[in-house]
Amino acid sequence: MVTHSGQQAVQLPERIIMRHKGRVVRQYVGQEEDRVRVPDLLAAFDQVRRREQLDPAVAALLANQYG
Repeated sequence: MVTHSGQQAVQLPERIIMRHKGRVVRQYVGQEEDRVRVPDLLAAFDQVRRREQLDPAVAALLANQYG
């Protein structure tokens, strides 16, 4: 099933695959999928979006500065 509903995503499947721009960016299976909730999915997608917004040079600088 393909859905944009976080509620459906956590209630129905045996596996959750998060895609962004045609790429698989996160998968939840087994016990992890059993525990994941809508706020977890939103936080994971937010993290993907924030990484996308960083310029590669700035990302490298931050990685060097903060580990």
